[in-house]
Amino acid sequence: MSGPRTFGAIFTTETNSFSPIPTTRKSFGEYGFSTVETPLNPDSILDPLLIAAKAFYEAHGGTFFPSLRLFAQPSAPIVQSDYEELRDELLRDLKAAMPVDIVFLLLHGAMMAEHEEDCEGDILQRIREIVGPDAIVGAVLDPHAHLTDTMIDNSDILAFLKEYPHTDIPQRALEVLSLTLRAWKGEIRPHMSAHDIRLLGMWPTQHDPVRSFVDKMSAHEAEGDALSISFIHGFPWGDASETGAKRLVVTANDPEGGAKLAQELG
Repeated sequence: MSGPRTFGAIFTTETNSFSPIPTTRKSFGEYGFSTVETPLNPDSILDPLLIAAKAFYEAHGGTFFPSLRLFAQPSAPIVQSDYEELRDELLRDLKAAMPVDIVFLLLHGAMMAEHEEDCEGDILQRIREIVGPDAIVGAVLDPHAHLTDTMIDNSDILAFLKEYPHTDIPQRALEVLSLTLRAWKGEIRPHMSAHDIRLLGMWPTQHDPVRSFVDKMSAHEAEGDALSISFIHGFPWGDASETGAKRLVVTANDPEGGAKLAQELG
């Protein structure tokens, strides 16, 4: 059997909905506006992640189709027309790459537009409508996010960075790459369980008690209790209905065990 056909893209910004400075298409261009026609560049700020993803899937006999690579500094919600233009450009690239077996994304989790407070949920839902129920959709996200049911319902694997400051992007990316491949092969059937902690705060992970808690999550993964565990810190400067801290547990099709572990850790 040949390897998977995989589509990859990066679309990320952290929306401070109290900021007076709007996020526009030009805001993303300040860090190099990369499109499907732009060759992957190892010297850019974002491309190394997709370069690594391409190498990973190709090592397993697959083909990789990179799309947009977009990043903007935190500021106010994206101008709605600019958001829709960028989102639809990504979706056009996906349609052109079809059929695909896997979608691999770097998103943020707290990206908002003027009339869309859950941009990641909107993007994932539209991707799912294109690729259908059998494709594996995975994403790496920032823990300062607003985790929503729409995001969970339209993806298979979401892994949020464990460290704050965010020093573990390569590790979380490899986690998602590996799990999406295993899911495509039929070795696992991921199921995501979330628990709302109903807290709002900031939790740097270098020092206890948060350091020990992050290590505890990793220990549960190493012991086989879950495929992936994330602590979503929430983003206090994003005025969204789902703002707040949550726990997310990805299991190998164990909804009951995942829900129990998410609640216990919460």
